[in-house]
Amino acid sequence: MATNQWAKFKSKVKNKSKKNEDKSNIKENIIVQRLSAEVSGKAQKYTRVGAREFVPFIYDEITIQNIKNACSSHYEYESDLICDVLAGERGPSCLSVNQLPDLKVIYVRFVEGQDDCKEQLKSPPKKKIKTNNKNSCTSTVKVTSLTDLTVTAKKTQFIPKSLSVIEMLKLGTLIDNTVQLLDIYEFDIDNMCWMQLKSFEFKISKISSGGFRDAFKAQSISKEFAGKSWVIKKYQQDAVTTIASMNQTLEKHTKKVVQMHQLAKNLTNCMKR
Repeated sequence: MATNQWAKFKSKVKNKSKKNEDKSNIKENIIVQRLSAEVSGKAQKYTRVGAREFVPFIYDEITIQNIKNACSSHYEYESDLICDVLAGERGPSCLSVNQLPDLKVIYVRFVEGQDDCKEQLKSPPKKKIKTNNKNSCTSTVKVTSLTDLTVTAKKTQFIPKSLSVIEMLKLGTLIDNTVQLLDIYEFDIDNMCWMQLKSFEFKISKISSGGFRDAFKAQSISKEFAGKSWVIKKYQQDAVTTIASMNQTLEKHTKKVVQMHQLAKNLTNCMKR
């Protein structure tokens, strides 16, 4: 009788500990450390990007693909960037959870291109064939599947441009591509400071002239300014001489004009509210 009660007690304790263990295995968050896309320095290590973060984990099973999905949805990177799970700050990339040292901190990086892990998982495993030589020594020969050696080239689709008759006739003459490199500055009214963005190429053609400035039509193929026509205003020589007589440079005078324009724009937005 006592033996049966002791057996029931042991079974009850065992089931209770098993339930607690199953609950502890379910993770609501994982600790993730982002790393740079490439190694650097003499140690050839990936550089840490920001601090460690808690990443929500809504999956029942911890797998490499589920970790990638959780990190991709949390950090919201562009669709052409692939999440790569690393074993540490020196790599390498992991294809399964068993290759991770532990799950306390998971190291990831975001790289461009196709997901190499998926391609490697799709490819068949390598087979090992043992052959005996004349001296009865066993040697291992690796045979790689033919699919690993097959390179699939992407088909490039060329979409022809629809050209008018006038544009076709223009191609018969040499097109003068007058392009100027302009330095773009921006005034940040929130921080009260000027910021230099980048230098962009613009194709400029004159539109008209005013009292003290000339107007030019500007177009650029850069993605920041593409698809629109912009107006560039340039001071005439008489206006430049007048500004110089006031002990001001042309750059300072232009920046003051932009600052006053930002002030007027800000006051207008405040009145609309």
